[in-house]
Amino acid sequence: MTTCKRVASYHKISNASPDHKAFIDVLIEQAVAVDEIWIEAERGDASEVLPTHFFNVVEAVAKNVTCPVVAVTDSVRVADGHLLIEFGASRVVGRYDQFVAHDVEPGVWGHACGLGRFSLHMYVDRILNEEEPIVRITDKIGRVLEDDALHRLALIREEGVSEIIVSAPHIRRQRSHPSQAIERIRQMYPIQVLSHADDTSVSDIIGPLLSGADGVVTTLANDPESAYQIKETMTRYGLPARVE
Repeated sequence: MTTCKRVASYHKISNASPDHKAFIDVLIEQAVAVDEIWIEAERGDASEVLPTHFFNVVEAVAKNVTCPVVAVTDSVRVADGHLLIEFGASRVVGRYDQFVAHDVEPGVWGHACGLGRFSLHMYVDRILNEEEPIVRITDKIGRVLEDDALHRLALIREEGVSEIIVSAPHIRRQRSHPSQAIERIRQMYPIQVLSHADDTSVSDIIGPLLSGADGVVTTLANDPESAYQIKETMTRYGLPARVE
């Protein structure tokens, strides 16, 4: 049985609007076109309490769609992860660079969210070291956090992380998918890998999928018409996609 590649939309909740009903309605309407809906709250400090409206939006959307709703957060407060699951999130995505900065072990979140319900986002790049390709974990601007991502992935799996989401560090104006790093990870370690980038066209999404990514998380899929176009393009490339 062939597993379909996932296409997830990606939305940020603005703190500026006091009324998020219109935002919720849009997410509910577009659910038919995507495999997952990812939601993140815009905020400042990772140590701050998550805004109440974030939980409310996750709950409202989760109650009205059939696809998984994934809550993305830079919070390092373990209670937030548990609460997001309680409010209806299918999975919670934490940010590895924030865990490192605040000396928090991902396994604590994995335990709080439950088996298969905690995912980890990380920035990665691939370099050649004595002609051997290695994958490094960096922070958002490219500072190296781990010289050997594959060693860290082995530990992460034991800590209850169900999948990883990878992005290229923001060291170039064009933030592309880390396709070479994805290919290396999939060659060396059996873990679900999704890719996230600031896509500007459907063609940007095909590279990471052909490199072995299990799915993409993209704002391009926020528009149902574009989401269908993504899946049609995947099909032309022989990539399995859920099309209804």
